[in-house]
Amino acid sequence: KLEVEVYLDGVSKWVQTIGFGEVVPMKLSIADGLRLRIASRPGSSTSASGYIAFGDAHLQDGGECTVPAGVPTPAPPPQTFLRDLDTVAGNSSHKEGDVEVNGEVYTKSVYWFDSTNYSSDEYVEYNLSRDYTQLCAAVGLSDGSDPDLKLEVEVYLDGVSKWVQTIGYGEVHTLDLSVVDGLRLRLASRPGSSTSASGYIAFGDIYLSTGSCS
Repeated sequence: KLEVEVYLDGVSKWVQTIGFGEVVPMKLSIADGLRLRIASRPGSSTSASGYIAFGDAHLQDGGECTVPAGVPTPAPPPQTFLRDLDTVAGNSSHKEGDVEVNGEVYTKSVYWFDSTNYSSDEYVEYNLSRDYTQLCAAVGLSDGSDPDLKLEVEVYLDGVSKWVQTIGYGEVHTLDLSVVDGLRLRLASRPGSSTSASGYIAFGDIYLSTGSCS
């Protein structure tokens, strides 16, 4: 969250606290103004960073000010594999491509190394642009993982937990999750037991759909 403030000739004229996914219209009289200042500062104590944007900001000489509506992103294809999207955040050295889970090879996967010795989540995040309706995948541990490994896997949509499973070796869990109107997707894993073990968590052939999971 950021607090945004607009000053005219040193006097505050507009203040808003803005969070992720919010769009706040700004329509401000600057009649007889000489100096404009636009500023931002932290709006909460949570550690976070990003960009504050003044979309299509413009000055107008007379007439009614129309707040820009923005241009919608192009419609996506019916299926988009996560491996084809850029990540926007994460601490995992994630990989993309072939991975074998429970004797089956998934060729369009997202996967990463995790260990019960790690103390924090391994995760990766993607922007969805509110374009999709469903997230689909076969989730499991790679066949090269330690057989004693158990990981807790969690999927978040816009910061809200939507799917949690504890996954053991040789298991495959179906992920069929609604992401309607979702903006930010986060995939995360963490130790699911106290046994010392390591391996790869795999989101087999994970994709986003504008319809349903096939």
